[in-house]
Amino acid sequence: VQGVFNAWSFSVQGIVSTNREWLVDIKKATYSNGSIFLSLNKNLFESLTFKTIIRNSDCPNFTIRKSGRSWYSGEHLLFTSILHVLKDGFRNKSVYRVTFKNGELTITFHHKNDWFEMADRILFHEF
Repeated sequence: VQGVFNAWSFSVQGIVSTNREWLVDIKKATYSNGSIFLSLNKNLFESLTFKTIIRNSDCPNFTIRKSGRSWYSGEHLLFTSILHVLKDGFRNKSVYRVTFKNGELTITFHHKNDWFEMADRILFHEF
């Protein structure tokens, strides 16, 4: 695990080994107009990203957006498995993007850094 932080943000990265090796990246930042005492408009950014390599899947590259839309409409086992695991994330619109490109799977959530049940589902699922 490694990370950086300051008064307004942090970024932590770590490797998690389950049935495969995952890079987990957690980021959180608070943006304001410069005055912590006078600011009414604070913006909070939270991002949780999972990355892993899936070799020899024969699955074409695809991207799924936060709306659940994808330009790939096939029935490959990897694609349908990802849709199944993340169905709750698409329902509550916390999945920002899922990308599978050249054997690398990347799953990114926004505003759900504390959704531990979903993290377990992803980390321990057999893709």
